[in-house]
Amino acid sequence: MVGVPVPQRQNLIPIIPHDERISSDNRKANLHSMTPAQFKTIRQRVGLSQSGLARALRVEDVRTIRRYETGERAISGPVTLLMELIDAGLIPPPIH
Repeated sequence: MVGVPVPQRQNLIPIIPHDERISSDNRKANLHSMTPAQFKTIRQRVGLSQSGLARALRVEDVRTIRRYETGERAISGPVTLLMELIDAGLIPPPIH
């Protein structure tokens, strides 16, 4: 269509502090990885308990959150994306 403006893609600002970002070597190995420390830091930064975050992510068992934070369970790409969006303030965390 002529005359219809095309929305420009906005550059997203980095949401994980520089010292906590995934190195480029690790990123090549797994494009969607988030470390347990990054996961826990984001949860604490937004003021959620483990059970509160479990509710926000629609996880039935709070043990899953504990396993993410201890590294016993890999953090999936979709969960990483949700955590980054919550951290950036693009998705509001639930009210406790």
